[in-house]
Amino acid sequence: MDLAEKLEILADSAKYDVACTSSGVDRPGRRGQLGSCSAPGICHAFTPDGRCVSLLKVLYSNACSYDCSYCVNRRSNPRPRATFTPRELAELTIGFYRRNYIEGLFLSSAVLGSPDATMERMIEALRILRQEYRFNGYIHAKAIPGADPLLIERLGLLADRLSVNIELPSETSLNRLAPDKAKAAILRPMRQIAQQSAASRRELAVYRHAPAFAPAGQSTQMIIGATPESDLHILRLTESLYQKYALKRVFYSAYLPVVPDPRLPALTTPPPLLREHRLYQADWLLRYYDFSAAELLSDEQPNFDPYLDPKCNWALRHPEFFPVEVNAAPLAALLRVPGVGPKSARRIVAARRSQRLGMAELKRIGVVLKRAQYFITCSGRAPALRAPRQEVAAALVDPRAFGVGVQQLSLDDFRAVPLPDAAPQLQRLAAAGVDAHGRPRDPTGGDRMSYPAHVSNVSYCYDGSFRGFLCCIYESYARRELPAAVQPPEEGQVSLFGCREIPTSADRARRVAAGLRRLGGGVQGCLTSGFLADEPGKDLTLLRFARVCFENGPATVQMLGRAEVADALALARRVDNESSKYIEFLRFEQRGEMLGAIIHPRHRILPLLRGHFCSRLPDEDFMIFDATHRMALLRRDRQVHYLRMQRYDPAPDAEEEDWQALWKRFFHALTIEERRNEACQRTHAPRRYWRDMCEMQGQKSATQPPQDVI
Repeated sequence: MDLAEKLEILADSAKYDVACTSSGVDRPGRRGQLGSCSAPGICHAFTPDGRCVSLLKVLYSNACSYDCSYCVNRRSNPRPRATFTPRELAELTIGFYRRNYIEGLFLSSAVLGSPDATMERMIEALRILRQEYRFNGYIHAKAIPGADPLLIERLGLLADRLSVNIELPSETSLNRLAPDKAKAAILRPMRQIAQQSAASRRELAVYRHAPAFAPAGQSTQMIIGATPESDLHILRLTESLYQKYALKRVFYSAYLPVVPDPRLPALTTPPPLLREHRLYQADWLLRYYDFSAAELLSDEQPNFDPYLDPKCNWALRHPEFFPVEVNAAPLAALLRVPGVGPKSARRIVAARRSQRLGMAELKRIGVVLKRAQYFITCSGRAPALRAPRQEVAAALVDPRAFGVGVQQLSLDDFRAVPLPDAAPQLQRLAAAGVDAHGRPRDPTGGDRMSYPAHVSNVSYCYDGSFRGFLCCIYESYARRELPAAVQPPEEGQVSLFGCREIPTSADRARRVAAGLRRLGGGVQGCLTSGFLADEPGKDLTLLRFARVCFENGPATVQMLGRAEVADALALARRVDNESSKYIEFLRFEQRGEMLGAIIHPRHRILPLLRGHFCSRLPDEDFMIFDATHRMALLRRDRQVHYLRMQRYDPAPDAEEEDWQALWKRFFHALTIEERRNEACQRTHAPRRYWRDMCEMQGQKSATQPPQDVI
């Protein structure tokens, strides 16, 4: 059996394991090693069922000696069997990683003979990766229940994250469906991993170079829908696992009938995808919103409402908690408002220190006003507390419920709880003309701050460099004016305003840059990312932002209610988001003596890609060609150069087609047809990126690149 056949069989056998994230470790690249780790994690592709691909997710072997009734790899199920050798697995991981197909390795295995024998083979594969290939990327390994504790310790010193699948929500179900497994055998390694991880963190706090044991912690997974446990039972178990074993994540897998068994639901039963979705939402509330299982469900209501997400359901059952005054409520109260997430809540707390927040400001901050408006007041004003029942129903009902086969909801079935009016104290403040902090309220509803400059009808023209742009900021302050436009010179461009040429001065640019450094990294990052945008009007947007920053200090980036700040941050965010996508979706090919990649971005993002790929490939030569702007990032002999090029078309090496064929087989083997969701795939991997992803070539939605570029 060749490597391609093994890869397809073992990837197909591993696709039902949903734990494939690459987060939790921030480790820069080092000379003499290959790879780096990013704490937020990176997804490199999305399969047609909408699931992310960030790791080479395979089994070491699918020849299992256990006979779990729900498992496609059980010994009584007739299917092709395959087993990697440690060297094959290591070489496959390195080949995929160098081409930016994956962020690391997710390694699990069926029980090949015995737990100890299986663990020893997995450990050997990881040893080859870490010690012989000097692989510094992310590794997630599954510990086999029943294995010797010394083997688990060795595995934890090689992997970034460990996991032990709890499999089913109760011991009764486990004994019935997986008679070869025992609750104690599963919890024992979980306890060992939690204790050794905590001890390793304490040791690293004293000795920086001490070996790290599973620095990204541990996770687990359970199957949902194969057994009769309620959502409340599952959520209580989840909460207990987080508290007792310090888990980073609990994954839920909707039961898919892959093998017939009289103890399981019928093969015609659809997978409980909506129930899985509700459990993930509730899990998020436990980890990031300070909810508890007892608040979300009760013995009288043990299962989640299919039409409402858990947070909206809680809000409607607790009208006494609302309305929440956004200009005065603590962070914990803001987190309970539907439509307000942790990021938006923190932005609200930061922004209201400098201004009063209304609906327009909340929209700029990122609050989902469609839902939040029914539960908040803004300086005593209640936007929609007495909205009609039909309007509330339309806003709060989750449309996902109808996409997975739930019967259409009637408005008569929706029991909206009437919400109270704004708090009397806030109404008195509004009548007195002051905000929630007691400050005078602007009756026009506008900002109290204004530019100390007159708006002119002149256009600033500069050489298009960042240094030249800094000179435009200097000129604006020197003349005490705000220009009508700021633009680099372009051939044939005609300005509607009088044009003033701004000369580029190194001294002036240095003085402005020194002032920006005093304002902090947030201001600098926004200006540098925004300046790379390829959008009309971006120069004037950034100049307005810079003026506001110089007038209000480092806290300006938190003033998200101001249009000048919100527009500049949104501009920078669009550039940063595109660079993040290309960090995920860029595909290298071996072209001669170096790796090469061709991309088609909207913005000039090459400077933002430089740090990531130089850290990821510290000893490799590579070139990234921006076919849109005819620019290239070249790294050779650890030196980085930016080049202007019209085309980049050296032929890939002969073996490159074989690597791409392996990657395509792996990518398509991971798709679960019962979960197919191409809309989700397009959301996370928009079609405009497909032209640069080899696994998407041949898809009818992929845009073909220009023939004169490749």
